[in-house]
Amino acid sequence: MIYSKILQRKIPVSVERLKDRINGAYQYTYVVKDGTMTVGHVDLRDTPKGVYVMFMENEAPNYYSHFEKYADLITVSHCKSRGMDTFEIAAEAGLNSHVQHYKCGKRYFNDKINEYIKNLINSNPGKKDFDTKFLGNVKMFMPKELIEKYVNLLKSTPITKCV
Repeated sequence: MIYSKILQRKIPVSVERLKDRINGAYQYTYVVKDGTMTVGHVDLRDTPKGVYVMFMENEAPNYYSHFEKYADLITVSHCKSRGMDTFEIAAEAGLNSHVQHYKCGKRYFNDKINEYIKNLINSNPGKKDFDTKFLGNVKMFMPKELIEKYVNLLKSTPITKCV
């Protein structure tokens, strides 16, 4: 389930998995639909230790919120479906998404960027949009604690019922 801004409640969604092989590596696109329209998609590439999130997008931001959390659940579910008990999830933040990823629990491999983003958030309480495109594309990861949170949620609730 995903939160509908229009209906002001959670609504059911379906998740379709598309698989492709590019340059010897498997790449997956998970398409999230609400029955009438595409809510968003998540593009993943398998790595030996887990998965790399190539891209995620809420295709209907005026209708749906919290898509990044749903995309994170899909990513964790993908690793679990590969039979992995321990895994790593990495990605890059770009444009002005750095603060949003940080707020959702991701962390950057560069501690100076983590500190900068944390200070930016703390010095601007209540602000929602931050201009961080000057940081460029920055590699980030999902901490083990956040992965465990999603694993536990998936144990009790199917992916289509989460978030």
